[in-house]
Amino acid sequence: MNAEGRAQAALVAGRLSEERWDVFISSDLRRAREMAKMIAAAIIRDIASRYAGKRVLVVT
Repeated sequence: MNAEGRAQAALVAGRLSEERWDVFISSDLRRAREMAKMIAAAIIRDIASRYAGKRVLVVT
């Protein structure tokens, strides 16, 4: 992913982090996985806090 793609992912991550998400699914294409990881990193704190005390498996 080039610099423009990373900047776009950061913008999307900022917007999506304001919402509550139960599932995050990505294509298996390399650039899609890279973007998904960037976005997930921005929202993972919210997910971790919602599932505190429960068994959770996070795959990156």
